[in-house]
Amino acid sequence: MNNNDSKQILLDLLVLAEEQYGERAHEVEFSVQERRGGPIAVEFHNESLTEATVHIEADIDDNQRRFQLALEGFHLLSPVPRHEVTFFEEGLSQIFAFRETVGLLPSGDPHYRKARDLCEGLENICGNDIIRRLRERQPYISRVEPADVIALCPCFPAEDAESLCERWPYYQ
Repeated sequence: MNNNDSKQILLDLLVLAEEQYGERAHEVEFSVQERRGGPIAVEFHNESLTEATVHIEADIDDNQRRFQLALEGFHLLSPVPRHEVTFFEEGLSQIFAFRETVGLLPSGDPHYRKARDLCEGLENICGNDIIRRLRERQPYISRVEPADVIALCPCFPAEDAESLCERWPYYQ
């Protein structure tokens, strides 16, 4: 598959993410690059976070390609500098990617598991529209504060709201 096909898949995935979680916080011009041996990631090219390359693995099956595009492309929904990314954004990117693919197993990494569990708990307790409602207050997922979560869903445990909004340890 070529990079243009992958870009179209990612554009389609972003439309699905917007339908579920709300519109993109700002537009990002992006390309997709498939490579061997490098990590999958989003690389922003300027401080305004309006230009990016989404890096995925080369020579993978269509389901894995869709997963990687959904996982990394999700960060184009509400881009922030890498050091600002939270458990909330990482958990949602996983949930979105798993919903858009079939038969893949989650990472056993404890941080990824914690992020996923917190986000699933948020949706279970507060409803499937909680992300959209939070993004109406703060369009950038990683800038949502614990107080925002508690204001919209008082029954969500405060300590979980704090954990949800913690910085992602791998990017600090």
